[in-house]
Amino acid sequence: MAHDRRLTHLMNDTPPYHLSEHGSRELLDPLKAELETLERRMRHYRDRIPLRSAADSEVLRLASQALASARDAIEEAASLVEPRETALDGTRTALKRVLITGAGGRIGHELAERLRDRYTLRLMYHRRLPDSPPAADWVQTDTSQIEPIVSALAGIDAVVHMAADPHTRASWESVLENNILATYNVFEAARLAGVKRIVFASTNHVMGMYDRDHQWPVYAHQPVRPDSLYGVSKAFGENLGRFWYDQHGISVICLRIGWMLPEPADEISRWMWLSPRDCAQIVSRALETDLGFGIFYAISGNSGRHWDITDAMEQLGYCPEDDAERFFVSS
Repeated sequence: MAHDRRLTHLMNDTPPYHLSEHGSRELLDPLKAELETLERRMRHYRDRIPLRSAADSEVLRLASQALASARDAIEEAASLVEPRETALDGTRTALKRVLITGAGGRIGHELAERLRDRYTLRLMYHRRLPDSPPAADWVQTDTSQIEPIVSALAGIDAVVHMAADPHTRASWESVLENNILATYNVFEAARLAGVKRIVFASTNHVMGMYDRDHQWPVYAHQPVRPDSLYGVSKAFGENLGRFWYDQHGISVICLRIGWMLPEPADEISRWMWLSPRDCAQIVSRALETDLGFGIFYAISGNSGRHWDITDAMEQLGYCPEDDAERFFVSS
């Protein structure tokens, strides 16, 4: 009884939480995300784990149905309260401000096109500047000096670091300048500018020797085995990210990108393909996650994949929409 009285007193003294003031989705979206994670795990169990009886299948079906119903109920509840349009100090809330380095590259440009409606983008170009950049806010500089990058990052919440020499036959001089020193400069500039999140474009070539030796499947937590100086430089970036999080508290999410193409064209791309829309999705998931640090494979849901994406699905909420196999189905 004494415990009940203390609890009642505490509740009476606690100011009420008004969803209309704080934004209903601030409270309900995390609950919905947890339910979506449970639903994905349920699908994983249903699709990957042999069941002994029809009763087992029915239990999973009912559980999945219950999770879906709960998620729908939360979505409906969130929609009943108008989302907050202004911050508590009266200023208008804005989209998350994201800078993309290497915006002139193939992946950087594609990301800018697909994310410009979701985030307030600032694009960083080096040499190649398109006639019509996907965002009106852009800067042209290189990554050889920290100071210009700090200026470019002013007012930015997160940086997606795509700029690099991506060639597996790149010389040591190029890798050192464009991948190692440049990555340090971007990370340090982010620290100096107060940026809280870095999404680092790593590569499958960090683990390329497993692929060379056909030692599949490959998991993100295995020891690195780079297949090139390019792979070595990206392994450096991953380790720098780990240090940046532990030392400075800046969240760093590393994505080991496969092969982003409009569609897969051969046997290699058949298992390492990353579709443009799945690329945009996993980068967005990396921008939105609460994780402090993580390394994840970024490929589509290819049935013949050799790299594990389970942790990306469970920890980031990544739900790939594409599978390379549909391009290889014989008519």
